[in-house]
Amino acid sequence: MQRYHRKIYFPEKYINHLYNITTIINDLEWRYTSHCIDRIKTRADLEGVLNFVKNIILYPEQVFEFYTDDFNFITKICYRVPYNKDIDLILVIGEGKKLITVYYNANSDEHFTLQKEIYTKG
Repeated sequence: MQRYHRKIYFPEKYINHLYNITTIINDLEWRYTSHCIDRIKTRADLEGVLNFVKNIILYPEQVFEFYTDDFNFITKICYRVPYNKDIDLILVIGEGKKLITVYYNANSDEHFTLQKEIYTKG
């Protein structure tokens, strides 16, 4: 498995794939992991977040992290989406538009604590 972050290294060969996958994701129905539902229940407004997510349109420019398997297929994508004037939602999406988890992040957060050593470098 390889893990890529926009601030570290996004291989050029995946840019078109991320665009195509995002287009496909926008046409699929959402599926939710139990972890995702539990996380929303305990840390967020379940109904508000789910309604927001159901109506969202994702853009490839919102991808900040993704994972590939041993065959170089993208298996998980992380999107950072504006939620309100202060908060972004982080959506971690697996294959088939399965929402693995979702969490809040201050939109002013520049992620200075990024652990660069866990990501693949170019």
